[in-house]
Amino acid sequence: MERQELVKKIEDIVVSKCRCNKIFTAYDITVALRNQEGGHVANHIVIRNIIQEIFDDGITILDYDFSRQLMNLEKDGENFQAFVYYMDEVSDPYNYPLAKKDTISITNESDTGDYSNSSIIREITSEKRLNIPQQLLSMIDAAEDGMYCISFGGIHEVNKSPDVEGRVRISVDNYSPKDKVMIFADTDIDKIVVTKY
Repeated sequence: MERQELVKKIEDIVVSKCRCNKIFTAYDITVALRNQEGGHVANHIVIRNIIQEIFDDGITILDYDFSRQLMNLEKDGENFQAFVYYMDEVSDPYNYPLAKKDTISITNESDTGDYSNSSIIREITSEKRLNIPQQLLSMIDAAEDGMYCISFGGIHEVNKSPDVEGRVRISVDNYSPKDKVMIFADTDIDKIVVTKY
């Protein structure tokens, strides 16, 4: 299956689940897609990454924002973590059937301000890159030249323009693949701030 066709099928399933006010994980979408297509269509990691891209694009369905929360889940006595996707103002991610009470929130408060509506936890990719979520970029103003200022814990800053698809991706040599970082939009100074999580 071509990537463009795969993306379309995944988007259709996500939209369908959102219209029915379903709470889901990327694995739920993988299972739904395989059931729909009658077997293995793509590796779960590929599907998960496409769902991440949909989330990064700041998808809006039925006039609600599409959100996610990192949750502690339990199935058959096994504990694991996964992002649970849900519709803001309509769904509660704690209602996901496998959710445990000791969930990790993707929002975070800081002593210097309340970033609870403007922060996201991300993992550094295997290529040592970081994708800045568009929903955070939309909260700050770009410079006159269209570049966004990304600050790494106040140690150094990078100015980066969006690519042709509107995404801002940066190389992060000072982090290792799978490192987790908190990304937040500091609207007071119009910067994206990245800190180790």
